[in-house]
Amino acid sequence: MAKDVIITPASGLIDFKNASNVSVATISLSDTGQLSLGNTASNVYIGDGTTSVDIIFEQNGKIRALTGKTLTLGQSDSSLNVAAPVTYTSPDASKTITATMLNAGSLSFTGSTGQLLSVTNSFTGTIFSANDVSGIPSIEVLDTGLVKLAQYGGNVLLGTGVDDGVNKLQVNGYVKATGIIEQTTTISSTTATTTIDLSTITNTTIIITCDTTASQAKVFNFTGTPSTMISTNIFSINVIVKNNVAIASLAWQRAGVAGSVKWPNGTIPPATLTAIGTGGFDVWTFFTIDGGATFVGSLAMYGVK
Repeated sequence: MAKDVIITPASGLIDFKNASNVSVATISLSDTGQLSLGNTASNVYIGDGTTSVDIIFEQNGKIRALTGKTLTLGQSDSSLNVAAPVTYTSPDASKTITATMLNAGSLSFTGSTGQLLSVTNSFTGTIFSANDVSGIPSIEVLDTGLVKLAQYGGNVLLGTGVDDGVNKLQVNGYVKATGIIEQTTTISSTTATTTIDLSTITNTTIIITCDTTASQAKVFNFTGTPSTMISTNIFSINVIVKNNVAIASLAWQRAGVAGSVKWPNGTIPPATLTAIGTGGFDVWTFFTIDGGATFVGSLAMYGVK
């Protein structure tokens, strides 16, 4: 065609020299048809240094944008496929992290010293989320530092890989906790009837403080479905009653039904409890094996001071 330009140098080389007749860049064509731009002493620039299309192929193997410009790979309607491992180097070149796609379909991160993953800056709300196959978060980290595990579904396993499909937290091995662990729910009983809503109880011990009129008849009424179960239908709880005043009579019932709490051998413990003052208490134990429909109770300790 008339507009074609054909250059056929005898050596397959176009040599660019500066004013001192020193070679600074080359364009070469090998016998196999390989076209090379630049040489070991030069960088290859695409663009004129003023527009957004300024890409530099450096002699040390780096590809970068001109200083102050952004290098974009791919766009919204295209894909970028990286077959080789990608290595990230810290600004001071002292640390590296390499991302490698394994044949098993996993993305593996390896590095030298330093923190492997850090999510900081001005994120708000959820700053990290690992989702299950349906897109529901299994692990979620909020900007407040709160970590949520299996909040919507699934269970958390520690020391085991076998899920029993029932319990939210399954631990195989000893558990050590340092610090104060909240184990009690405190209720103030100032009226004749005190309702204990089990659906709001998340601990295994309830402390009831009886600051009321002396010689008053007291009724403690369990309502709601227990919020924590040892297994599907089993629930147990300890109730510590602090008798700061003498109580004329004491009764326990379920859902407002008198006599609905069962006792060993059908014997109801002493209903009249004397004042044992500050620091004194009685300990009652209740459990159910049918999800709270029926409770069995016992007076474990009486008049402890």
